[in-house]
Amino acid sequence: MRNEGAMPAIGGKPVFPFWRFSSYNKKGGKAHPIVARRANQILDLWAAITPMAVIADRLEISETTVKAHLRRARRRGDPRAHRPECLTRPLLDARKKRTQIVVLKDAGYENRQIAAKVRCSLRLVQVVVREQRKRAR
Repeated sequence: MRNEGAMPAIGGKPVFPFWRFSSYNKKGGKAHPIVARRANQILDLWAAITPMAVIADRLEISETTVKAHLRRARRRGDPRAHRPECLTRPLLDARKKRTQIVVLKDAGYENRQIAAKVRCSLRLVQVVVREQRKRAR
């Protein structure tokens, strides 16, 4: 029986170096496909402004693992790992509502109907519609 990469035997058992069981592929220097897929899932969720705790729960891993993947991705220069400070979930939700209001107004809905559909105040609908008119001029 050949023990490739094994160190001298201790107590009759071959001792393998730590890198033998690493998820890092020694040939070509690439991460194992499973690890790479998981890192991509983490980065995609992070880029979608998903909180770290939610990513960990969804992928059934620890928050420390999520942080480690993000740290490595930042070191590699992956743009998905850098989340602008100004983009937070509430801000993205507000942008989405404003976009929905404009689309519904263009479709011919009344302000009250838009407010009911988007679940926002009538005043917000009026302000967004007014801003849209100013931009159109």
